[in-house]
Amino acid sequence: MCTAQTNFLHLNLAPELIHINQRGEIFLSGIANATLLGDKTSLKLYEYPPLYISPEEINQKTPSPASDVYSLAVLLYQLVTNKWINGKQQPKTNDAIYKAHLESNPPAPISLNKKSPIISRV
Repeated sequence: MCTAQTNFLHLNLAPELIHINQRGEIFLSGIANATLLGDKTSLKLYEYPPLYISPEEINQKTPSPASDVYSLAVLLYQLVTNKWINGKQQPKTNDAIYKAHLESNPPAPISLNKKSPIISRV
């Protein structure tokens, strides 16, 4: 996630990079590969987990803080619904994953998990 203090974008969010310590604090690993906000020179599409890549990265546009927010939203959707953003299991090929990111209209979380009414109000 981009921070105002550093102006870096993570651009590599994945469940295995999110950790909770013994005090219940959440932290993110993998920031050694973070990208400076506005720096498009170090971006390579194939470096990122396609399951959580943002549409602007797929379209090779300059990412912004919204890119990390999108990736986090995909992660949270999967956490709450136990489904990927297409409302099903994740696609098998990168092309199918990219297409889903660009064209999917995710079902409301409550339609996939009746225990998530609070999330649906967000």
